[in-house]
Amino acid sequence: MIRVRRAFLAVTMGVGMLATPIAVFASSSPQAQAREASARERIYDRDRRDYHDWNESEDRAYRRYWQSRHRAYRDYSRLNARERSHYWSWRHSHPDRDRGN
Repeated sequence: MIRVRRAFLAVTMGVGMLATPIAVFASSSPQAQAREASARERIYDRDRRDYHDWNESEDRAYRRYWQSRHRAYRDYSRLNARERSHYWSWRHSHPDRDRGN
């Protein structure tokens, strides 16, 4: 009985040791995880009382906003309430062509 337990323990540990690298490589890359996290970030537009998903599409629109103003890019998190309100006003008047934001 002791031999069976030892054999079972050895097999279990061996499988666990072999499966660990596979599980690590199967997980998504840090870049993919960052994209997924940013896609889940929701920003509240207090003037329109709605939420916007901050994803790649929104990031592109935000960069277009700064280009249209001929100003240097500023991170959204650093904007004050008035500047954020101005951005969302601009954003609602400039929806994506493929979506009705």
